[in-house]
Amino acid sequence: MEARALAAEAKLREVADSFRAAQQDLENTRARLERDQAQRVREALARSFGGVLAALDHLDLAMEHADEGPLKAGLALSLPPAARRAGGGGTGAGADDRSTVRSSTAEAVAIAPTSDPGQDNLVIEEYRPAYALGGRSSAPRR
Repeated sequence: MEARALAAEAKLREVADSFRAAQQDLENTRARLERDQAQRVREALARSFGGVLAALDHLDLAMEHADEGPLKAGLALSLPPAARRAGGGGTGAGADDRSTVRSSTAEAVAIAPTSDPGQDNLVIEEYRPAYALGGRSSAPRR
């Protein structure tokens, strides 16, 4: 009788261990699926907004090169609200704010020599704005 009880206890421990392992596998699978789903959503948003941001950038370029007249006036009225709705434009530093280039979010195309150490790594012109979504940044294609 005692041997049967010990065998039953051993079998119970084995089943309980298998159950805990299966439960851990299920939790790991659920966490992986949630991470994968979140990544797919971020990628879909990046693809969707990438096209919109590229179009806004093209309109911004049109504004820069348009002659004074109705086209430029229409672009001036349209661009600021559209840029605000799209997320406020680029996260890259612009020439107006004279901020420092951050290599983690921007790429320098050219460097101008300076004798003033306070002027090192300052943005003097922005070629193309960069945008960030979920901590990942990129410049839209033109």
